[in-house]
Amino acid sequence: MKKLTFYAALCMLASNLFAQSVTVGTTTYGLQSNGPTRNLITVYNDGKISTAWTGSTTLDGSYLDRGTFYNHFNGVSWGAAPTTREETVRTGFGEIVNIGTKEVLISHNGTTLEVFRNGAIGSSTFTETTGSNLIVGLWPSIYCPEGTDDIYVVCANASVSPTAINFSRSMDGGDTWAVLNSPLPFLTSAQGFGSLTGNSTQMVVVGNDVYVLYGTEYTDVVLLHSPTKGNAGTWTSTQVIDFPIDNYTGAVGQISDYNGDFIADTINTNDGYYEMIVSSDGTVHVWTGAYRLLDVDPLTSGWTYFPLVAGIYYWNSATATTSLLNFFFDTNNVDGFNDPFLGLGAATGGYLGVNLTSMSTVAYDATNDRMFLMYSMPIENTDLFGDPYNPYAQSFRDLFGVYSDDNGLTWSTPVNLTNNAIVQKENVFPSAYHKVVNGKIHLLWQEDNLPGTAFDAVNPDPITINNIKYQAFTPEDFGVPVCDIINPPTGLFASPIGMTNAKLNWNIVPLAYQYQVQYFNTATPATKLKKKSFTNSVNISGLTPGATYNYKVKTICPGGLMSPFSPSAFFTTLLREGSAEVQSLIFPNPANGVFTISASGLTDQPTTVTIVNALGAVVYEHTFATDNKTLTTSIDISEQAAGLYFIQIVSGNVKDTGNLIIE
Repeated sequence: MKKLTFYAALCMLASNLFAQSVTVGTTTYGLQSNGPTRNLITVYNDGKISTAWTGSTTLDGSYLDRGTFYNHFNGVSWGAAPTTREETVRTGFGEIVNIGTKEVLISHNGTTLEVFRNGAIGSSTFTETTGSNLIVGLWPSIYCPEGTDDIYVVCANASVSPTAINFSRSMDGGDTWAVLNSPLPFLTSAQGFGSLTGNSTQMVVVGNDVYVLYGTEYTDVVLLHSPTKGNAGTWTSTQVIDFPIDNYTGAVGQISDYNGDFIADTINTNDGYYEMIVSSDGTVHVWTGAYRLLDVDPLTSGWTYFPLVAGIYYWNSATATTSLLNFFFDTNNVDGFNDPFLGLGAATGGYLGVNLTSMSTVAYDATNDRMFLMYSMPIENTDLFGDPYNPYAQSFRDLFGVYSDDNGLTWSTPVNLTNNAIVQKENVFPSAYHKVVNGKIHLLWQEDNLPGTAFDAVNPDPITINNIKYQAFTPEDFGVPVCDIINPPTGLFASPIGMTNAKLNWNIVPLAYQYQVQYFNTATPATKLKKKSFTNSVNISGLTPGATYNYKVKTICPGGLMSPFSPSAFFTTLLREGSAEVQSLIFPNPANGVFTISASGLTDQPTTVTIVNALGAVVYEHTFATDNKTLTTSIDISEQAAGLYFIQIVSGNVKDTGNLIIE
């Protein structure tokens, strides 16, 4: 695993400069989440993709047409960008899930949840189910276990001052509810939750296991778990991040004093933007942005936060510990100080308190047990004023990606995935499909021309049109090493060699699945034979004694993609059993055309050295006398072109072959 270094990170910034994204729709409602990553994309094994987002077309701030906008990729092309919501009433913050051959959208109308279902995957005609408007609450988090039509929903039970986070479960795709509006336990003042908020939950369901994450910047983050599909009385609670003051709400009369000395303390907590997945071994993984809170004034409500905080808290159930991943680095060192903060715009505080490395979203590759983490981060010296010290200057954000192959123990160097903040594009609210499909990481996000939103308390943006972008990234885009299908294997040589058999060898190609060898007797070139090997060598038999063979090798990578064949190499079988084997050394190699051959194990007969170029033409041949069955001689073929040459040494009934590279 690569370690995070400034130089490596900077070198990887441009890796995706030419990667292609697709605009699947637009919205003037530029707030896709108040915190947790939402389920806005569903990807199918046959290449189809469905996307959803909170959309609107109005520019007057009324958002009267707000609702869930939907677009679909049928495996060949995307549908036309939608201009209307799927619901029949004004809604917000909808999510999408697949239930067998259909899809379900669930959103809130301000009081209850709207449930709409289409007739087939990809259909933009959604019909309200009989179970719609039965769930009381707002800001739903929904999940459907693969291969079922079960829908699980959690949501706050009210818009202002909710008193519970309700859990509901349907076993028939949203027509009826086996569990309806059941308050989740452990979220009361007895456990330190002085108040609850909406848009602060996330859920994953695996089999019968239901996992619900809840937390805000001023409370603990807790993981609730039920092993029986969320039935009442089966829930347990695990603390993921501890907020050190129970029942703190920022109300009048409170300060952030957690050690009892009546002096306000700065508290390290989370920024409310979080993500959760469950890996194949049942480990729960949680990410959330770091945040620092300070409340020094008991006479006013609220608190102060520190916008120049970076880092992503990571927790998993296997270790039950929380670590801080520092993925923030100097993206543009024009100041020469290697300081990642100097070029950031002076105006901060967008997205309701997001930190510098936040809005995490994750895709899991079960085949390779690999996690791909994406997050949003501002880029230095990208503000509209060309002056980060301007009090109104705001830096634009790009989306970055890292991966882990060891269950989150180490992470790769961050790679810029969007790479257009430098041309003043803002990339936020990423939502990845939760698993890697067809070898791709599928990502939906919002892109616009201004940092922040129209809903920010400080420096709100004018209402503009935001693009909803989609892109399928490959593991290589994240810096994952790949099997080389461009360059063939190198370092071909044959050893040992017998009368009718030989072992052919070559250099290992990292991540190769298999190799294919093609060989033939140079006396009968039309008869070509092939053999495959899972290692970087292969034994071949049934050869003709005293014959010269041509062979070459290509790489077979996972998925069946193959490299070209290597240039040919040659070897000669022995004339009789027990004949001495030549041991030869060619040096220097590579050479400028002048080199030395030192060979032992020859006969007392003269030794002929023949050199052939890659086209099979003889460029040198000379016969030497041997001295005590050895030969050491200097050869000059510097007039030949640079490239690969094949050397054959023949002494009586023994032969050897080798390669020479002329630079």
